[in-house]
Amino acid sequence: VILSPKGRIASLLLWVVLTVVGITGAALIEKDFKIQWFIPNDTYPYEFLTWNEDYFKQGEPFSVYTKQFDYYEKQEDLEKLNTFLQDASYIDDREDVKDWHNAFRTAMAAAGTALSSSAAFHSNLHTWLWDDGASHRSNVRWVDSECNEKNPTDCAGCDCTALEATRISAVLHLDELKTGGDSY
Repeated sequence: VILSPKGRIASLLLWVVLTVVGITGAALIEKDFKIQWFIPNDTYPYEFLTWNEDYFKQGEPFSVYTKQFDYYEKQEDLEKLNTFLQDASYIDDREDVKDWHNAFRTAMAAAGTALSSSAAFHSNLHTWLWDDGASHRSNVRWVDSECNEKNPTDCAGCDCTALEATRISAVLHLDELKTGGDSY
């Protein structure tokens, strides 16, 4: 029956239908992943992850990294980045955007300190990071590594005039993370 002309057509038609159904099904597969699936239920890591999800569930933290440009000259661009992160609908507004630059500018404005030159910007930044801005110190890296390790008093011979890299962090809103595949 299969070798007859009608059988060949039926076999080919069945093959085409199964191929189309298979391709369509493959395209509709949603990936999902939870680390808990691979940890035995009666272990402390499983209990930790379960409690964390039940009581402290949040979106996915992420960071924006900047590297080796003139931070004094690019302050307007850094302000635009902060505004973007503050206004984006997919950023969790219950979590703070951890932005060293915005915090620094706000502190300098409140103190009435003018940042009228690159030297004033970097000098005041280094001092602020070792004082009121200490919580942001890990988000700023200086070209002269001594500036990362020493406060302004102990860093008299340091060249704290240029930043090597910085990071600004935020949290994606939990609603944007529908599956485990979105988180990992």
